[in-house]
Amino acid sequence: MRLSNRPKARRARSGSRKPRARLLELSRARSRRRSSGRKAARGIGRLSSRRFVRRSPLRRKAGAARQPGARFGRAGGRLGTRAKFRRSMAAVVTCKDEQHTLPLVLRELERLPFQEIIVVINGSTDRSLERALQHRRTTVVWLPEALGHDVARAVGARLTTSSIVLFMDGDVPVSAEDLVPFLRSVERGADLALNDLSPFIGSFAEQDHVTRFKTFLNRALGRVDLAMNSMTAVPHAVSRRLLDRIGCAALAVPPKAQALAIMSGLKVTAPASVNVIARNRLRPHNVGEFNEVAELIIGDHLEAISLILQRTGPRGAYPDAGRWRHVARGEDDADEHHYSVV
Repeated sequence: MRLSNRPKARRARSGSRKPRARLLELSRARSRRRSSGRKAARGIGRLSSRRFVRRSPLRRKAGAARQPGARFGRAGGRLGTRAKFRRSMAAVVTCKDEQHTLPLVLRELERLPFQEIIVVINGSTDRSLERALQHRRTTVVWLPEALGHDVARAVGARLTTSSIVLFMDGDVPVSAEDLVPFLRSVERGADLALNDLSPFIGSFAEQDHVTRFKTFLNRALGRVDLAMNSMTAVPHAVSRRLLDRIGCAALAVPPKAQALAIMSGLKVTAPASVNVIARNRLRPHNVGEFNEVAELIIGDHLEAISLILQRTGPRGAYPDAGRWRHVARGEDDADEHHYSVV
């Protein structure tokens, strides 16, 4: 009887365990759901109190190379509009017949804490002036005649009082997140923050004449590290110290202003890359080899090189090595001390 009763006892005990085990599993499952629910609630609380970076639609089209040192927030966007600056900032935008792109440029600038946004309407014949006046934070300067973008930048810079000045063109919208590195570089001590276009330039054989002139100018200034980067390209930012040192009028010839800044011992960097080449607006005067714009820029670089030669000698930064030219000229001391006729 005992043998026959044992299986029944086992089955009874086993049957009594199954409901308890099932209840335990259900209890644990409920506990896990409660725990995950509490975590989710806490997460929702954090998300609701966190300020996310507003992603600009231009961010997808900017084509900018992400910088290794760029900071990214939890929302996945660069800390652009959330960035805080200790120094006052101004933006100068030059514009000529850019009624369609100018509002996009100003919209991105208004996402940043600029104290001054100055729009220089440079001989426009379209509705650019009307578009600029629709933005309340802007100060609009009307130039009835087209004086050139570089002169317009100089005019805008003279009207600023901020410690940092960012220069933009009205035909190239750039997202606010991509502008932060230039502003931050100047705030941290740089006097000139250039747009690094090196990632978008091919080999030497593929470069045009303008690019080679830019490269040579930096080499003549002893700044091989700057490659072909120049103040002719936007965006770029300058410090108030640079404007006071070289004068706002020097901005009318950007390569010359760059040469003056480097020769004056100011700090020049190229902190970030924004591909403005791919989005440069094609016009009749900037298309083709040796076009009007190309000849203007080459002439500006020749003017800058001339300035270097005036200050450093006829060979600039390039040494004459062991060549004694005064001996070739037949000067008396050379005849006496360096050779003799037998």
